[in-house]
Amino acid sequence: MTVAVKMTLDFICPWCLIGEVRLRNAIKLLPEDIEVEVEWLPYELNPLMPPQGIARNVYRTGKFGTLEKGRALDAQTIAASKDDGVVFNYDKMFKTPNSFNAHCLSSLAAREGKQCAIVDGLLKGYFVEGRDIGDTQELVEIAVAAGLERERARHFLEKKVGERDVRAQLASARTAGVQAVPYFDIEGVIIVGAQGSNELRDALVAAHERK
Repeated sequence: MTVAVKMTLDFICPWCLIGEVRLRNAIKLLPEDIEVEVEWLPYELNPLMPPQGIARNVYRTGKFGTLEKGRALDAQTIAASKDDGVVFNYDKMFKTPNSFNAHCLSSLAAREGKQCAIVDGLLKGYFVEGRDIGDTQELVEIAVAAGLERERARHFLEKKVGERDVRAQLASARTAGVQAVPYFDIEGVIIVGAQGSNELRDALVAAHERK
């Protein structure tokens, strides 16, 4: 019996990387008879971000007032996830990108059964490798590494094939009252925030028992 999980996230959110790693760790802790199927849904922390993104120092100074406060928040995420196997390379991140096209790529990967690999590639690409995940060429390279066909991914992004579907999903998130991510829907039970792996495991087990 499969437990369905819907995880709403933004690929530029550090807590979403932490939540994603903790979800995967939680799944590893489950008994062998519990299977989990995860679907990743889009959310935009910065819906008004320019398509080309903004220099990270400029963006964070505007949002938090000072670079020092932004760096302190970075340090919090590193400290909070030190036991989870999460890696942050903030010193490699020079831009805060527009994440809309990354969500479009994720939607293409979902159609082709490769969404897990794309989500992993986008999160690691941004937080570990410092890649501009708003840039089409970078997204195409991430797509290829995840097993998608290069020209199909390029066409999908350049022709905005998935734009309508992603905008509909974003609207659905707003209608559902999603205001913070990561946001987990585990068979109808909502968990908001990067909860611990044990808490997520318990929620998965409880969902399995309900079914």
